[in-house]
Amino acid sequence: MKNYSKILRRIVSALAAFSMVFVMSVPAVAAADNKDFDEFLESEWRATMEDDYLSLHSSVEDYRKLGLTKPEVSFGHISYEEIADDLKEGEIAMAKLHEFKIDDLSERQQHDYLVYEEYIECCNGLNSYPDYVELFRPYIGTLTNIKDYLMDFPIYNQEDLDDYLTLIADIPRYMDEMLAFTGQQAAKGYFLDDASLDIALDEIDELLEKEEDNEFIDVFNSNVDSYEWLDDGQKAEYKEKNRSLVMDEVFPAYKKAGEELEKLRGSRSVSGSIYDYPDGKDYYTWLARYYCSSDASLQENFDFLTKAFKDVRAYYINLIQTSGSDEEPATISGLETLDEVIEYLMAHMEGFPQGPDIDYTLSYLDESVINEYTMAYYMQAPVDNIRRNIIRVNPKAVSDINTLYFTLAHEGFPGHLYQFTWYQDTGASRLRHDVSIMGYQEGWANYVERIMLNRSGIDRVSAESIACEEFLAYAMYAASDIAVNGLGYDVNQLGGWLREIQMSTDIAQDLFDNAVETPGMYLPYGYGSAKMWGLREQVHAALGDSFDEEEYHRQILENGPRQFGLVEEDLRAYVESKGGQWPENFSFFANDDMTDKYGEDGAATPDQQENMAAKVDFAKAAPILLVLLVLTAIAINIPFIYWRKKK
Repeated sequence: MKNYSKILRRIVSALAAFSMVFVMSVPAVAAADNKDFDEFLESEWRATMEDDYLSLHSSVEDYRKLGLTKPEVSFGHISYEEIADDLKEGEIAMAKLHEFKIDDLSERQQHDYLVYEEYIECCNGLNSYPDYVELFRPYIGTLTNIKDYLMDFPIYNQEDLDDYLTLIADIPRYMDEMLAFTGQQAAKGYFLDDASLDIALDEIDELLEKEEDNEFIDVFNSNVDSYEWLDDGQKAEYKEKNRSLVMDEVFPAYKKAGEELEKLRGSRSVSGSIYDYPDGKDYYTWLARYYCSSDASLQENFDFLTKAFKDVRAYYINLIQTSGSDEEPATISGLETLDEVIEYLMAHMEGFPQGPDIDYTLSYLDESVINEYTMAYYMQAPVDNIRRNIIRVNPKAVSDINTLYFTLAHEGFPGHLYQFTWYQDTGASRLRHDVSIMGYQEGWANYVERIMLNRSGIDRVSAESIACEEFLAYAMYAASDIAVNGLGYDVNQLGGWLREIQMSTDIAQDLFDNAVETPGMYLPYGYGSAKMWGLREQVHAALGDSFDEEEYHRQILENGPRQFGLVEEDLRAYVESKGGQWPENFSFFANDDMTDKYGEDGAATPDQQENMAAKVDFAKAAPILLVLLVLTAIAINIPFIYWRKKK
């Protein structure tokens, strides 16, 4: 369920004055809609679209109907100078935002204001540390993103087809800029660890070894064959143009990249994590703030995840102990195909407010693009046609029906596709279409998996076992990421934490290495889902029998993806409006109605924990998270350059 940002999307960013104190709070009294503010947001969005081609083409189906001017078709530029210019532009954008007084805005606009303010602060905070922009980071770096973006490049007409070939031809130029920038970073000691470099080089070698039987050619040829607006002669001509570009220009560029990166091996000046770099903790603080959708401190986020893990582990052990079952989870029956699963999910949406009528294309990935790290992904619908939705599934990664079921719940209904189209259908500003709020978005999609597993027809213990194991694995990986990269834990300290949460210390080294190799990657899933379930527990505890699932979900959805501070404030107001009192203390999976069968607090005695720990070996499941992570078109990795300069 790895979600990746629209590659190269320009994110207007700003460096706020150090004297400014950011307080995420919607004023109690809201005014009427402010026309000037809406026009400001629209102008920001239009400037983004007209400055960066990839942002435009990812976000808009028909730019002419929207009166947009298409920018130069290219991957843009990457350099220290470019980033410095973007920071200056960001200061201007923030200053314009702050010309509006939040008390003069409607409630909807106040949310837009605060979401945009926090978003540009985070992006600028990250871009204040250009040495940490790792373009060749495996799985989540630019090199991977370029290929992923092109494999699902939307082609609506012949102009788009020509633009695609222009981008293919631009890869060698952009690759040279990437290598030059990376060389400058390496000269200062900022470079991949050897293990990550090996993986990056393997990715390059894997592509080159395919020769002409590669995804750049196979997927393109398959797509061209489907375009009825081309005759056979045109199809053959386009195929040959693409083949020539890929083999004569793109492949040599990849080969050169591999050779140049190998020359930089050993340039990394630290042997440990981001924390060990100068200002490493400061950079990671911004990374965590962006990925978690939370401005809580690193220690607070770590403590929260530790609590989440302990609570759910105790609940899970108690669940098994009480049920007397230690068998493998049951298999969902009666569902086999992609369409059958998605239709079943759509027919079991009780408790979720009705969304708009939409279309979707659901299909398996082409054989040439399948790899072990991609399970599925959702391609976000364009802003001018939210009916156009695409979900792709890796058939080799979802070979069992249980995995396919919760994957499509995550990507489709009531996950990403539902959440995105539901909010966009409310008349949200176009700018919000292109603002990625990682923790909220992935947290929601992970959160709904457990709900839908309990509607799958398998027994409760099986459904809860699957949900708990995934929750615990993500929480453990996210917490260890913060511990290593944000708090400076070494392997021994990480082992001490594992003992505290009653896990084997044998996996300490693996968790440490993973945190070094993929900093931040698990935070949206681990922290986001924990926060979503924590908030539900608190609202349920406050309202008791008057808790209404559909009402609750409407509160989460109606102001769109936003930082968890805003979500919590909205929920506090909702609880007060219902006569409830917000509980500061709670236990995960304690008050939800799905746990009633197995006790009220999910707690297990020390003896039960000791007796059942061997039956709940989460450590064995943890490594599969590299497979469970899926590429989606909303946003996991920070784009390799975080924003584009406005004209």
